[in-house]
Amino acid sequence: MTNTELKKHCSKITLNPFASASYSLGTISFVMIALLLVQVAMLALSKSFASLVVLLFALLASVCAEAAFYFSKRTEKHTWRISVIQGLIAGLLIPSVYPVYAVFAVVFFTLLLGKFVFGNFASSWANLVALCIVTLYFLNPSAFPPFSVSAQDLQARNAALSLIQNGTVPLLELDSSITDFLNSYIFKFFGISIPD
Repeated sequence: MTNTELKKHCSKITLNPFASASYSLGTISFVMIALLLVQVAMLALSKSFASLVVLLFALLASVCAEAAFYFSKRTEKHTWRISVIQGLIAGLLIPSVYPVYAVFAVVFFTLLLGKFVFGNFASSWANLVALCIVTLYFLNPSAFPPFSVSAQDLQARNAALSLIQNGTVPLLELDSSITDFLNSYIFKFFGISIPD
């Protein structure tokens, strides 16, 4: 390599050794909230108001648990986005027939206890939410759907389609219009489609 070539090669200033290939926690959490809000919008479009009320109580409980943890520990970190994600995921997984006061109490105390035990870090989003759902299931298993998935359904190539065709997962009247919209405006760009 000649001296001129070396100067050209070394004259480029880049951040490569110091740049991270992944996004920040703030960016990831905003994207995750946006994607979860799409699910909330679909609940609103399908007029599942009971599910929206349960989701609202779970979200409120999660944010209240975060506020209680913040005021008790006087931490400098504000992780309200993480609590919003936890509340949205919990609210989306809880059946709409579950009593809302029980949802609030269980989600609040489970998340608050989890924050005191495990700390207030983002690595336990799914774990604490799963603990909330399991606790709610053990308190009132009759509120959860009674259908079970067989091993044969799980081994099928397209398990979701077989569950829909068997009638295990009930279809709503709005499902076909949502499927048509997704196939026409989103999935056609990728060359795939969702069957009705």
